[in-house]
Amino acid sequence: MPTLGPRCAECETACVDETVIIPEEQETCTEPSRFAGLGVRFDFVVTMPDDSLRYLVDSPFDYSSDNYPSWSYDSLGNRWYSQGLTCGKVSLSGIGPGTADPDSTGLMEVTVDGIAYRSDIAPASVTLESGQVTRGLTDEDIGPIFDVLAAGTLVAATGESIRIDGHMRNVTAALGERGLTSFTRPAENGVLDFKGILASGDSVVAGPVSLNAGTTGAFVLDGELASAAQVPLADHVLKLAAFPDGGWLGTGNLDNFLIAFEPSGAERWRTAVFDGDWLFTTYETPLARSDGSGCLAVGGPSFADPAQPAMLACSDALGGFAFQSQIYPIIDPLSPTELEDGTVVMIDSRSPEIRGYAPDGSERFAQTPCTAPPSGSQTPYFSQAPVARNADGGFVASVGHDVVAFAADGTIRWRSLVPQNRSEPLVAADGTIYAVSGGVVGLVALTPEGEVKWTRSIGSSGQLIGLAEDGTIYAVAWGWSDYGLLSAVRADGSVAWSAQTVTGNWVLAENGDLYGYKTDLVEHVRGDSPAADAPWPAPRGGPRRAGTR
Repeated sequence: MPTLGPRCAECETACVDETVIIPEEQETCTEPSRFAGLGVRFDFVVTMPDDSLRYLVDSPFDYSSDNYPSWSYDSLGNRWYSQGLTCGKVSLSGIGPGTADPDSTGLMEVTVDGIAYRSDIAPASVTLESGQVTRGLTDEDIGPIFDVLAAGTLVAATGESIRIDGHMRNVTAALGERGLTSFTRPAENGVLDFKGILASGDSVVAGPVSLNAGTTGAFVLDGELASAAQVPLADHVLKLAAFPDGGWLGTGNLDNFLIAFEPSGAERWRTAVFDGDWLFTTYETPLARSDGSGCLAVGGPSFADPAQPAMLACSDALGGFAFQSQIYPIIDPLSPTELEDGTVVMIDSRSPEIRGYAPDGSERFAQTPCTAPPSGSQTPYFSQAPVARNADGGFVASVGHDVVAFAADGTIRWRSLVPQNRSEPLVAADGTIYAVSGGVVGLVALTPEGEVKWTRSIGSSGQLIGLAEDGTIYAVAWGWSDYGLLSAVRADGSVAWSAQTVTGNWVLAENGDLYGYKTDLVEHVRGDSPAADAPWPAPRGGPRRAGTR
């Protein structure tokens, strides 16, 4: 496996290099799992008849058809659940708080190394403790709900016994520990799918949301999701960003506009920021600036065509036209980022190009931090996240397999190998930079100089959500087929808490709570500390300066 950490800043580095791909290693049940304690569905320690140990944890890298969970239930509340694990299988039937033994109606069976150990064979006895009353309930996405601590002895038909100690829980049960509340998309009024979620000031904005009439709207929700006000937006709003004052900035593609909204959803101003004879398309979040102005970057209708190039355009604080600049050779720009000195930085997803633009639209710097491979049938994606402000006034970006730190003038300060990093970096108040690596590494903490402080496995791929005032790092990671993990990691790399989730898009609110959305649902869980006051505490800058996820 390649060594994470600093690489030669001045050297010519390939953007795409298969030799630095980290393989997805399979779990072994004879050693403690790197995912233990992360809120996975099953997390057991088994003491075998010879006193050796087995660690039964469902791994994000081992989800073959044999290990996929299966469940059933009936109208009387009886439930059955079974899941294969790395070197065994766990099955539950009629399990609830109490004791599973030969005299009980419930059955627990754990298969290890091909031998089945059961609770209905004397002298088996397993104590089951549940922190939540979940018997008879069902989650439509992941089957019967359970949240059980199990400890005791199971016996095989041969008379041999094993001791088990661990936790079984699934999505709704785990999130319930964090005070889960939800808001479901109304079925009336032609409301279609949610397209994003935005933590704006003290409110949560679910939207844009498509309406049957061809228009868009949003729902302004209170922090507990107990009340909702539906507000109309302009036609075909695609993305929203938050102004520091709690207002929003929206973008749409039918008339190339930026439109500013008050916190109530009322229109503040609107401007067409592009001219030209062709139609731009964009799905990127606009830049809502602290002075009330806004910027939008879009790709042209034909990638890599200098005659119809990608463009950056900005308004003034009153919605007036400020400038429009061609940003070729950038092909497919990601969301713009504004530095402390007013420079707007653009990064490309389809080429290794980075550009900086002055407030009047003139180019301040051009940088190509890595070398592209020869052109093939499919253009590779060099970056999948915008750049982040750094603590020193410059910026950091995930480019190719590296996290790269730049000065405000575009000069490369350092580069550090963090393979398959697809999340926007975050920067804490002390200058620590957080990134997510694919494969077995997970969350990576870097010093301000690019040295690796620590790594923490959180799943097979993931996204950073935000930083809290107490140093907690929130991230969501995937790899378990139909669900992932929402995790809170302390500043030293230890896990504060984690919960399974089937919701992939989360934002951090100013009070420290977390909000996620699916197409028809918004969810809320409690955090432990307010959002951090840091150079870049959340994607797109933070709760009062962020974009829809």
